[in-house]
Amino acid sequence: MGPFVIPVLKTIPTITWSRPANITYGTALSSIQLDATATFNGNMVPGTFAYTTESETPVTTRTVWGAGTYILTATFTQMILTMFKVEQ
Repeated sequence: MGPFVIPVLKTIPTITWSRPANITYGTALSSIQLDATATFNGNMVPGTFAYTTESETPVTTRTVWGAGTYILTATFTQMILTMFKVEQ
């Protein structure tokens, strides 16, 4: 019997990010608002999240906004590039 070929496909991690709670004018964002996670089969996927506004302005835990409504995007960059597909 010869060798077997078993294809192993990359997977997509599950990105979870609950709608951030409202904050009061003058309050800096914190890890409470910027708390997205990436998991696969219930395990954390190593990597980092970058948060940006709709105009692609970076957002950090020190960001303080004026009154208004803002749309945020979380982009995940994984550390183990061979295992997962890139998702936003």
